[in-house]
Amino acid sequence: MPRNLIYACVFMNKNYIHLLKLALQSMQKFGEKPEDTDILIITEEQCNDDIVDMAERANIKIDTFLLERHDTIFLAALALLIFYILRFNVF
Repeated sequence: MPRNLIYACVFMNKNYIHLLKLALQSMQKFGEKPEDTDILIITEEQCNDDIVDMAERANIKIDTFLLERHDTIFLAALALLIFYILRFNVF
């Protein structure tokens, strides 16, 4: 049976954690996550504990994929590009 994936990226800016918190609260309040849907948060180690804690409080199972912290937006974007290439076998 095919599975669905919801993913988000949280890097460099702790304000993105707040946006993710709003999304998780919305899921918790207005609907359940279907059994055939996984949630993946691509993030850095500095944000991981906050993200995992939020998901546990919302009682929503998520997976995290950690990438090394990058000091510039260009390097962060490049890291995501490499992730997509590896994940989806683009090349």
